Amino acid sequence: MMTRRSGVGLFLATIALVACGRTHRGRDPGPLPELRYDNQPGQGRVARIDVAQVAEWCDAEALPLPPAVGSAEPVVAEALYGALAAAARQRSAESFGQVGRIAESLDAHRSAIEYFRLAGDKDGGDYRWPYYRGSAHQALGENQQAIEALELARTIDASYPTTFARLGQLYLDEGRYEEAHDSFRRYMEMKPEDWFGQVGLGRLALLDGDLDQARELLEQAARIRAADFQVQFQLGRLHAALGDRERAQAHFDAAAALPKGAWFLLRDPLMQELEESAGSAASLQREFERLSETRDWPTLTRLAEEIVDRRPNDATMLLNLAGIYRIQSRFEDAHATLDRALKVRPDDSRFLCARAETFLAQGEFERSLTAAQSALDIQPEMVRGLVVRGRARLMLKRYAKAELDLRQVAEQVPEDAANLFALGEALRLQGKTSEAIAAYGRVLELQPGFPNAQKMLAYLQGTG
Repeated sequence: MMTRRSGVGLFLATIALVACGRTHRGRDPGPLPELRYDNQPGQGRVARIDVAQVAEWCDAEALPLPPAVGSAEPVVAEALYGALAAAARQRSAESFGQVGRIAESLDAHRSAIEYFRLAGDKDGGDYRWPYYRGSAHQALGENQQAIEALELARTIDASYPTTFARLGQLYLDEGRYEEAHDSFRRYMEMKPEDWFGQVGLGRLALLDGDLDQARELLEQAARIRAADFQVQFQLGRLHAALGDRERAQAHFDAAAALPKGAWFLLRDPLMQELEESAGSAASLQREFERLSETRDWPTLTRLAEEIVDRRPNDATMLLNLAGIYRIQSRFEDAHATLDRALKVRPDDSRFLCARAETFLAQGEFERSLTAAQSALDIQPEMVRGLVVRGRARLMLKRYAKAELDLRQVAEQVPEDAANLFALGEALRLQGKTSEAIAAYGRVLELQPGFPNAQKMLAYLQGTG
């Protein structure tokens, strides 16, 4: 625990901070307290930080309090120590900003805010420092301070899109709807390939009761990125407002299966740079999540392998790594990784389902069907399990049973174009032509360029 400093100590530290640009320039700082290392079961090597001693060192060097982190991965602790030493020695915007970035990557928001404030004092023409400071206030739920800092960042440089995304969210939370609308609209104009602006404007339309406008905006967002928590959740709210409880619940269920909280990192290069500053396993994981849609398989493989090397019992990352191996047709590596994962969680339906997906990719359909059934015995409504069982049955020419699985998936995830195409195939191969035509048509509504859907539709309609 960090010791509480006296009022006199705080007063003297404040004076020192004001004078830090003069009294400490050009002199070498004293040595930081030594790091201690030990090994922890399931965590590997850990660095121990004496927070009270480091705080005293910062006080002596006229620096704000450091992150109150008593232990960390060695690479993180060493990066923090290096940044603190550089800040004491150089006293520049970049050196202060680097400590702030590392502190923020450790969720030490208060410490980060003070270092970003010092960086901004050193270079008032750099929008990054008030932007980072606003982001830290936003993480703390201090909306007014966040707005003030982000508005300053916008005034300094209005070319950074995510400033408008953050301000849109903050204005909406504060009931400043006109400003929220302007910010979301500006973000949408600057980043038309993203869906965040449409979701924000759709939320405002829902608040206004303009359900037609909300539908247009949210369906536009879904065409860009259906597998997003906010897209699915807001579509659920829309259909609830329209009185379609069944469809609303399907969207809410889809949202519940998606990762939450990724409001800004995936669309925020500055925060990505911040996350990389400490090199922690957590930052590697966030980088993995950010790149997950890029299909950059070598980079994703490297990140996943490094994460599981540092966190050998990370079952979710083991699952991700097995999936990446499968996509690259590295089937032996995929099965070996799943063997390792199942030792950690032998009854986890996700790993049994991943095994089924790997067998399906290998063309071993009977083994895929057996593994999928094992997953569904544990979790009968599991969407991925139903998908792989349905596709295995389709490949084994068990069309009626495949139809049952794929219909159940369509009810739970109605915007899944790939599943609807597979359902169309199951229907077509049973001679259910009108139903297959409807399925292919819905696929093309959701994804106009979907491979083979137009060809199959034209064939069934006699126009191909």
